[in-house]
Amino acid sequence: MAGENSVMSAQDDKIHVDRVEKRYQVGDRQILALRETSLQVKEGEFICLVGPTGCGKTTLLNMIAGLESVTSGKIVVSGKEVHKPGRDRGVVFQQYALFPWLTVRKNVEFALSMRGIKGIERSEMASEFLSLVNLKAFENALPKQLSGGMKQRVALARAYAAQPDVLLMDEPFGALDADTKSQLQEDLLSSWRQLRTTVIFITHDVEEAVFLAQRVIVMAANPGRVTAEVKVDLPILRDHSVRFSSELLHYKNDIWNRLHSQRVEDGLI
Repeated sequence: MAGENSVMSAQDDKIHVDRVEKRYQVGDRQILALRETSLQVKEGEFICLVGPTGCGKTTLLNMIAGLESVTSGKIVVSGKEVHKPGRDRGVVFQQYALFPWLTVRKNVEFALSMRGIKGIERSEMASEFLSLVNLKAFENALPKQLSGGMKQRVALARAYAAQPDVLLMDEPFGALDADTKSQLQEDLLSSWRQLRTTVIFITHDVEEAVFLAQRVIVMAANPGRVTAEVKVDLPILRDHSVRFSSELLHYKNDIWNRLHSQRVEDGLI
């Protein structure tokens, strides 16, 4: 018999968002931030959310993380309804959220200590995750001694070390220069192929979404809602050459057209 938090209809999905709405009270009126939104994500899948500012991407991510409550509907992760944050869900923000007084290694070891891992095992595992993000040579550096891209690598290593079932990423590369961003995208895909964590990644960059994702979820604003889903049929091994392929350009144009058409339909253009 299923437990009280089990949702049988969602048991085949790693993440199941079922007709979720989010309303905020602003003074004497309510603002509908997210309108009846549904989304299904399979285990090990990498999806990206794109859409204009105010379409509810971050709100949706925060509700999946358990950082915000839903107004109506429900969110199920691994068969259990989400009511609060949990170690099964890791979050990586654009701001690095590192402990500035701890070295790179100690930042990663902190996540391992939260899992109860001690001694030599913790040290060895920290080395593995630092190697995964190409930071082993900087393990004794403090965050203030690192570039923005390197800080984000530390944040990723720490998130991996926590071994969440689901990794939720809110524009993690948005503040980086183009070259660093490109390299981190490729590194992220490489580590994802090894770990097969389920990933939801928010971005305003349509090309980034197509390069990274297996599916791109297109959203619109006023109110926030999902308007389309684009399956990206590119090779799972994506290197720099894929960025200039006609296939990637096709998907990029398709998504841009969907975003533009929705803005016209909504009377925003």
